[in-house]
Amino acid sequence: TGGMAFIYDKKVDFEKKVNPETVVYQKPETEYWKNFLKDHIYIHYEETNSKIAKYILDEFDREVCNFFQVCPKEMLDKLKNPISAKKSIDIAS
Repeated sequence: TGGMAFIYDKKVDFEKKVNPETVVYQKPETEYWKNFLKDHIYIHYEETNSKIAKYILDEFDREVCNFFQVCPKEMLDKLKNPISAKKSIDIAS
């Protein structure tokens, strides 16, 4: 779809399933994307009253490390806010 995805990977098996030829993935690094994620979890919680969402929100500083941020390689240069605090991401790999 060309969109950003956040995968909650509490079981630590996401990396076995992802295709690194088409996407880049990493733990959320920047404050912009961490806040984006938290805001969307909050919206989900408000709409569904999800106990999992509530838990993640209550423990967000600890639980954010259980997420992967996933972006199609062709979208990286189109993002207004970079996904990494690093200078560049190697999209050739």
